[in-house]
Amino acid sequence: LPKFALPIDPAGSALFTGTVAVSCADGFDYTIAGRANARGLGYTNGRLKIHNADANADLLWTPGLVTLRGITATALGSKITGRAELVRSRGFHFDGRFEGLDVRVAANVLTERPIAWSGTLAGTIRADAVLGQRRAKVETTSVLSPAPGGPPLQGQDERT
Repeated sequence: LPKFALPIDPAGSALFTGTVAVSCADGFDYTIAGRANARGLGYTNGRLKIHNADANADLLWTPGLVTLRGITATALGSKITGRAELVRSRGFHFDGRFEGLDVRVAANVLTERPIAWSGTLAGTIRADAVLGQRRAKVETTSVLSPAPGGPPLQGQDERT
């Protein structure tokens, strides 16, 4: 049997409440629809270490497509909302927003060196990836706001 090395921690719990419909009238067809709730999740990939994350979403799973709508998640002290799709078990797409991400926490993903500034990040995020490949495309527009606890860092990313 093949082994998969996933960076997902064996932690947390999940609950799904919904319906499963199966049809064999014109071949095999199915629909799984409902609400998924997960708590205490973990993820590790290089310097990115997420512990005790929570997520909720409406799930619709049909042959070739898994859709998560109304995603609400908390991770790294921030809130993430949005929508995700997994097409044919390979093509992943996410569109969403994030808010309340401490700039020091975000910088810690990139470097061990502490930064002197404080602030919070909020904005939009769009991600596309193909499962099994080591590349992903991530686009974000972020706004920095001052926060207590150090010299303020603020600004806005404006791309044309």
